[in-house]
Amino acid sequence: MKDFSDPNWIVSEDKIYDWGALNNEGKKFIRKVLEEWNKFLTNKRLKEEDYHEFLSNYAGFFLTESDKSYQVISKLKLGADYETDFVVICEGFSKGIFYELIEIESPHSKPFNKNGQPSHKLIHSVQQIMNWRSWIQDNRHEFSRVLPYARLVRDSNVKFKIIIGTRENSRDFIEERNQYTHEMKIEIRSFDSLTDNLEGKTFHESPWIFSAEARQLPLQIRNKLANPFYKATKDADWRKICRKIEPRHSFAINYELILWMREYNDLLNRFIKQYRLKHGK
Repeated sequence: MKDFSDPNWIVSEDKIYDWGALNNEGKKFIRKVLEEWNKFLTNKRLKEEDYHEFLSNYAGFFLTESDKSYQVISKLKLGADYETDFVVICEGFSKGIFYELIEIESPHSKPFNKNGQPSHKLIHSVQQIMNWRSWIQDNRHEFSRVLPYARLVRDSNVKFKIIIGTRENSRDFIEERNQYTHEMKIEIRSFDSLTDNLEGKTFHESPWIFSAEARQLPLQIRNKLANPFYKATKDADWRKICRKIEPRHSFAINYELILWMREYNDLLNRFIKQYRLKHGK
């Protein structure tokens, strides 16, 4: 566990890594992850928990948008009864922080039946999110403690998403899906959208997501925030971050706290080793 008593640990490593190498000579790391992911998508023996574990391990690749997201929370608990699959923290620039609460099903679960009606799995996911909404409305103070800066009434910055099925088992009902999305105010996407996200992602040495305040952060910190090899942060670790967050400041001032709890997948060490060998660092 990282030590919060040492405020200088985050800048003790002064090396700057070019994550942009993943756009060209380091593309093989992305291809490796995509190959493994595509095998997962075609394996009908896998359960939802398997997909959750994979996405949690590669959260910085699949679940975030380039230069708009910098952290993912896994299985955030809402009280004693409810639990999200993921929460993605998104940068809304002048509009502030956005939180996207995600429920995942299986790529093999069709979102709609042959008659165009929502499937049992989709209905179950929608009910899950309706339960989250009810809990949030009834427990606003507690919710604001686990997701600081959340707004619920005017100009809400809390969104909801369901990831279910594939493009193949959804394509005949896109119109129904879009209508259902509009009525429920829940975004519904297929697992292929996660593939598209990684395939189209652009990586940078330093993220472009920052406000004027955040641009004052040392380059070492900004470079570490741009590191895409991070895993989703577990509920218990995220709550430790929240207890340290200073609510009087913008979220940007608290970025160092996020880095304190970050963990990284096994590809990071391999990427750094090859980068150092290639560039002599």
